[in-house]
Amino acid sequence: MKTSHKIMAAVLCSGLLFWAVDAGLESRIYRTSFLDQLLFDVPPHAWTMRTVVWALLATFGLVASSVLAGQRLERRHIAHLNAVLRAIRNVNQLIAVETDRTKLLEGVGERLIETRGYASAWVALFHEDGTFETGFGAGLGADFAPFREMLQRGDVTECMQEVLAKRGIVVRKDVAKTCADCPLHGLCAGSAGMAARLEHAGRVYGMLTVSLPAELADAAQDQALIQEVADDIALALHAIEAEETRKQAEAALRERTETLNAVFDASPVGIGQVRDRVLGWGNARLYQMVGYEEGTLLGEPASVLYETEEEYERVGRELYWQLDETGSGQVDTRWVRKDGTVFDCHLEVRHFSASDPSQGQEIAVMDITERVQAEAALRESEERFREMADLLPDMLYESDADLNITYANQAALTLLGYTREDIEAGISMLHLLSPHDFERGEGRLQEVARTNAASTGEYSLRAKNGSFVPCEINSAPIAGSDGALLGFRGVIRDITDRKRAEAAQRLATVGELAAGTAHEFNNVLAAMSLEAQLAEGTRDQSNYDRLVETVLKGTRRGARICADLTRFSRPAEPERQPVFVENIVELALSMASPQLTQSDVTIERDYRTQGKQVYVDADQVQQVFLNLFINAAHAMQPQGGVLTLSTQCVLDEDAGEWVDVTVSDTGCGIAADNLSRIFEPFFTTKGALGRSDIPGTGLGLSVSHSMVVSNGGTIEVESEQGVGTTFHVRLPACQVAAVKEEHDDERSSEPAPRHEGRGGRILLAEDEDAIRESIVDGLTTRGHEVLTAVNASEAVSVLASGAIDLVITDLLMPGGGGRAVATAAGKLDDPPPLLVITGKSALGLADELREMGAARCLAKPFLLPDLLSTVGELLAARDRHSSA
Repeated sequence: MKTSHKIMAAVLCSGLLFWAVDAGLESRIYRTSFLDQLLFDVPPHAWTMRTVVWALLATFGLVASSVLAGQRLERRHIAHLNAVLRAIRNVNQLIAVETDRTKLLEGVGERLIETRGYASAWVALFHEDGTFETGFGAGLGADFAPFREMLQRGDVTECMQEVLAKRGIVVRKDVAKTCADCPLHGLCAGSAGMAARLEHAGRVYGMLTVSLPAELADAAQDQALIQEVADDIALALHAIEAEETRKQAEAALRERTETLNAVFDASPVGIGQVRDRVLGWGNARLYQMVGYEEGTLLGEPASVLYETEEEYERVGRELYWQLDETGSGQVDTRWVRKDGTVFDCHLEVRHFSASDPSQGQEIAVMDITERVQAEAALRESEERFREMADLLPDMLYESDADLNITYANQAALTLLGYTREDIEAGISMLHLLSPHDFERGEGRLQEVARTNAASTGEYSLRAKNGSFVPCEINSAPIAGSDGALLGFRGVIRDITDRKRAEAAQRLATVGELAAGTAHEFNNVLAAMSLEAQLAEGTRDQSNYDRLVETVLKGTRRGARICADLTRFSRPAEPERQPVFVENIVELALSMASPQLTQSDVTIERDYRTQGKQVYVDADQVQQVFLNLFINAAHAMQPQGGVLTLSTQCVLDEDAGEWVDVTVSDTGCGIAADNLSRIFEPFFTTKGALGRSDIPGTGLGLSVSHSMVVSNGGTIEVESEQGVGTTFHVRLPACQVAAVKEEHDDERSSEPAPRHEGRGGRILLAEDEDAIRESIVDGLTTRGHEVLTAVNASEAVSVLASGAIDLVITDLLMPGGGGRAVATAAGKLDDPPPLLVITGKSALGLADELREMGAARCLAKPFLLPDLLSTVGELLAARDRHSSA
């Protein structure tokens, strides 16, 4: 039993004893019963005295108990402080010797509980961002592991948040009740928790927590001691961290020093120090370069490394001038090795200290002997290349990314008339292109730069004297190592002779067609003549109607024949578009029909590509097939034969989809020795076979091959003498849909829709009387006033005489032609629209008409409804413009 309880029991017994003694005395004095005096009939004075005595005894007991309890708590507190002081001493001793953080924190906990100053202790460390790092506990047993796992999940208890948020001691009494969210609360029943933040120099490392009896938790000495321990631990952590940082820095420094030393020793560059041009330290490579033992040049003047004193002085002047200007310098020179041999080297020098050049310079030396030799070999190679390039018949060029020519070989200079001085002064590739080719050439080069693929095209290049030379240009991009466009290079070939040959072949083809064409025109003229004679003789209206129909049919048919002949005599760059290959074949067949009929040739067709289009220039490919058909007709004379035409689609996994057109005849065939040469210019087998009645230029198949290739296709041949010949023309297929064209002679003759409007005042300049009169009659019937002129001079006079709403002029007529009329009309205050009519093919006239300012053009022969419709449209447009 505790001392305070014993005292209170004695006091209670003394009070009871006094009560009983006083009751006995009172019973004797008053002669009453003892029980009455004790319990039932106590006199008031006795009751008061007994109560006072009882209170005095109780007060004495309480005072005595309190004094004794305080003495006991004091003794217990002193014992506790002694235990804590011993623990702190042990902790300080550990801190003084332990440099391992883990061992330090484990030892701190063990020492805080080993003297029984505290029941348990634990430390939690946190990263600078506030996340949990690790924890160490003592006196907590297996229950500390769940607590640490909780912290690793990021769950920090309320009391820990309070400790980490401020400096000072945080006390939690009766932890079992106030810290219910902590996994350790079950171990701390009846105990208090005392915690302090581990902080040094503003850096919070974590927190220290100990458990102790609840009655000692408020003691200022305990709180001060725990704060002192926390500060000592934080200082130790700081010292360990600083030591680790220092060791890491020293290790990094050693590693870097070793690396630098290794780099210096392994460097292919000689590195050294100089001061006042006196040699100092140098790495192994520097001594290897000059052939001296390491360290033997220390303190030697740098002049020992130069061939001559003059070179030594030159290098010094250049380097020190650069050093004064920029703080660094470089120069190429030659050094002499110890054995007397000389080598080329590159020197780079800079001051150790920009503010104090007297400290000396660091120098880097590179042996550039191989580079100098390579540069000399490159110069020799470039010179040899330029000499060879100048001997080539083709033109070579290079340009920068802005298309400025940087190099052109002698062939280019000679053909175009420029000099190397002109190239150096600056000439653009685009400047060399004709105006007609400028936009197309610029677009092609942009495509080359975008796709990084070579390109081939035909252009007219402007010579220095202003003339134009037809050329084939093959261009490719020049790319840097990073893929950036540096410029272009290419080969330019003069194709003047080829163009002449192609033109000659076209003319030869036209000449070949002349007999058949004459036959066609004679048929047209015979039909019109017979119908006219019949109408004149009978004077019957139905015969006149048939005459009108025959004349209209004949004019359309004749116009088509003229257009075809003009097209085949016109050289052109391929203008590729989606077309149906059967249409091209049939048009060529219609043109070759006279020759095929004369040779008694039967046509067989096997078209399997209906609806499939090819991406080609229809006119050029039509000429290719025309050449093949005429050759087949010649090969099957005089006995006749069969011409088989077939088409099919071919799928190539690499090249995509193609259309294969096969032209096969049953003629005489081609000798095996000649098959490999038939596409050569001017090579012909017609004379070799003794067929003097069939002239041959040797250009037809050569030109056909060139046209097929320029349209992205291929042409191949197989033949056997006495059996026949088969040509395979493969053309690129196109997926773009197009409306199939009709090529029947019986095209619709319905007039175009009329554009009704007011009658206009029209000037008609036409030198052909019949045409002029017919046009006047047609315009007059529509209410127009027509002023006529038979040449350009009369037309100019009419324009000056009064207002004109519309000018219709022939392109070719006396007095300057339609261009002179257009010029005069354009100078008027209110220029009228210009309608050009011409017997020339409209093909190739776009630029000329644009320069004249022509609003529209009609090719002769034209239909009268088309003329009236066009006039109505132009007058209506003029009215809208005037009212706007």
